[in-house]
Amino acid sequence: MIASSFAAGSHLGPIHGSLVAVAVVVMAAGDARGAWTDNFDNYANGSTILTQGDWVGWHQVGTEDTIVDDAQASSAPHSLQMGGEAVVDLVPQFTGATSGIWYLDVMTYVPATSNSKSSDIGFLARHTGFQGAGDTQWFGPFTLNMETGMANDTVPIVRDKWIPMRTVFDIDAQTYDIHYNGVLASSGSFDGRDHAVVGLDPWTPAGASTLYYDDFRMAPAIPEPTPTVTVTEISHLASGNELRIRWESSSGFLYNIRSQVPPATESEAPLDWPILIADMEATPPLNSSTIPLPADPTRLFVVESFQAPPVSVFSVDFESGAEGWAFGSDGAAGTAWELGVPTNGPATANSLVNCFGTNLASNYGINADVWLRSPAIDLTTAGGATLNYFQYRDIEEGFDFGIISVLDAADDSLIAEIPGIDSGAFAWELVSKSIPAEALGKMIKIEFRMTSDEIETFPGLFIDDFEVTVP
Repeated sequence: MIASSFAAGSHLGPIHGSLVAVAVVVMAAGDARGAWTDNFDNYANGSTILTQGDWVGWHQVGTEDTIVDDAQASSAPHSLQMGGEAVVDLVPQFTGATSGIWYLDVMTYVPATSNSKSSDIGFLARHTGFQGAGDTQWFGPFTLNMETGMANDTVPIVRDKWIPMRTVFDIDAQTYDIHYNGVLASSGSFDGRDHAVVGLDPWTPAGASTLYYDDFRMAPAIPEPTPTVTVTEISHLASGNELRIRWESSSGFLYNIRSQVPPATESEAPLDWPILIADMEATPPLNSSTIPLPADPTRLFVVESFQAPPVSVFSVDFESGAEGWAFGSDGAAGTAWELGVPTNGPATANSLVNCFGTNLASNYGINADVWLRSPAIDLTTAGGATLNYFQYRDIEEGFDFGIISVLDAADDSLIAEIPGIDSGAFAWELVSKSIPAEALGKMIKIEFRMTSDEIETFPGLFIDDFEVTVP
């Protein structure tokens, strides 16, 4: 038996008792080659960024510049400084993000003393050209509000520490999810007519406090960040002429073993090797896999880790009714949550036929206070949870409101509120919200409530395709 630990790219000599040489490469799927990256380490300290690398100004002619700095760095020695007396408006350009799932990663650093204004990273979707006045849609953005101390108004900013931001783009569905420090901060959709995301727009207004960005990467099909995988044993089992590989594993992750004879060219990266064993669930603290000893004189193996996809603990599309759902009114008559086909507001449900809405065929009334409550949802063993649903909103801005509450299923008492139903989307949109930590470990209900004042009325609030997932 040979027992040891191996870093990426390490090799073994011949295994005792066999004539086969085996090389084992340990990797996380997040090490995939990026379509566009920049860590600012190849630029001179103190140099301005515009015209270096892929960085240009807005509409390719803007001059709102900033500098490369060594005051902070996620990967030494340099990062990109943002903020200051003048506006900063930058656009790195890239290609390739035209289909499938793409991931934008960037490390962020907000000093404890930074407390003025916000910093945004907007996203650019191409319509018929790049950065033309009517040709490019700006959407998002990812926002660090240094006055409120919140990222996208939902997640607290962590200061004096490098924190990851990740945005997941579904190019085909034209949706995106923004995560800060591993927590979902915002979701939305975009209208890129030829289905492409072609650039970013890091921006700070004049007078914004200093912050730093580092290690940008825009790349396809990169799973969530993964812990280092350490191989603890590679053994030739002579009795069955088998090869056993064991490695340290972490809860919530899946593993693939990929295998290949020595690649002919460097372009044959480990992530392109054929999968020998797929989607092995973690069995912490160790995973073990036994395979027939290869007949090849030399064969390479890779242990690939990636985060397991979320698990749905409750979902409903309302096409077969709404068993267990409850609704009622604490306000004036004339408004009610109804299940069925909408004829006022959205032209159709988000999926198929049925949805819930506040008066499906007419505007809601004045002085409304109506609530819609889910059945009990089991989060007693959850370490985290996310609420996902589609909504259509057409309510009076600033005067009528939608509220999401998390209730204790035992007595319908309030556990926490989830920020979020604004006015005037006028289209179905996916909403994803982190369920507050106070609700974890409990049986809960989700309540949607809409209230109106005594003046104007509008089509209302509509809900469809409701789901709660856990990691």
